[in-house]
Amino acid sequence: IVPVEHDDPEVKAAAEKLYTELWALGIESLLDDRAERPGVRFKDMDLIGIPLRLVVSKKTLATGEAEAKRRASPDLSRWTLPEAAAQAKALLAAA
Repeated sequence: IVPVEHDDPEVKAAAEKLYTELWALGIESLLDDRAERPGVRFKDMDLIGIPLRLVVSKKTLATGEAEAKRRASPDLSRWTLPEAAAQAKALLAAA
């Protein structure tokens, strides 16, 4: 999970909630809230082999969503925050 504006309280809270929900579903997760540019954090996730990246930002929160990207695909998806953890579990189970 990459909270783009990691110092924004709403973004931070939504990212942490999603992180907790993923762990509750048995999905090992990484919350990358380092003070790096998003591109650096995205690249690092690819380098260490994270299969699914979830991005939470002010922009995605405005629509109540998180952005999802599989490592093996250039396509981006938008998932509603209440369904994001279940969507991630289903996607990872199918892989």
